[in-house]
Amino acid sequence: MISSVRYWGLTVKGHRSENQDAIRVSGRSSASEGQLYHGEISDMSRGTVIALADGVGGGPNGRQAAEIALESICSTQWNNSDGKFPISTAISNANRAVCRLASSRGRPATTLAAIFADSLAITGINVGDSRIYDVTDVVPKIVTRDHRSTVNRRAITRFLGGSPAQAVPHSVKLWRGRNYLICSDGLFEFLPTSTLRLDPTVEPEIAISRLISRALAAGSDDNISGVYCTVA
Repeated sequence: MISSVRYWGLTVKGHRSENQDAIRVSGRSSASEGQLYHGEISDMSRGTVIALADGVGGGPNGRQAAEIALESICSTQWNNSDGKFPISTAISNANRAVCRLASSRGRPATTLAAIFADSLAITGINVGDSRIYDVTDVVPKIVTRDHRSTVNRRAITRFLGGSPAQAVPHSVKLWRGRNYLICSDGLFEFLPTSTLRLDPTVEPEIAISRLISRALAAGSDDNISGVYCTVA
């Protein structure tokens, strides 16, 4: 049985003029720029969502797309009948919500990576190139699958804000007793995978802050966001 989930998140605009990343946990408002976002969910009977979205660069209203997607995902209710979270329905609803932002300026879009947890199961998903890593062991391991073009590695092939087929997530079972990192490409693109581990010698809030600082020092030219999660 899963008894609790703890999380420590941070999102910064870095060297960009606007932060188009967003972090949100069900039952809470989104994380504020540069402020530690942390908490613990100990009542797992109603489930929880910990999610990160990254507005697609170059498109209009990237920040709004990320926020709308997370608002939709995090407001979805667990099914009363079987206790399971309707992930496919939630993502379809979020995709439609982002699509409604389309205007004469273009079609905004966002990636998504999220952990869904209740007392019985933990599931990780991603759409696009935001990632989830298992950072429990000495060598961190990516557990999600990037949706990127094989021709242009900077181009993503799945996202929220397009057709239903473009919003189909990759899904993976996660495990109790493990530590996870949800992050945007502004973080993992600029750091060796070995440095993403949740350092057991320091408090998680310090570890996530140091990780963001390292990405900035390594030359990240994007928004940078990460959330450490521990599942007990």
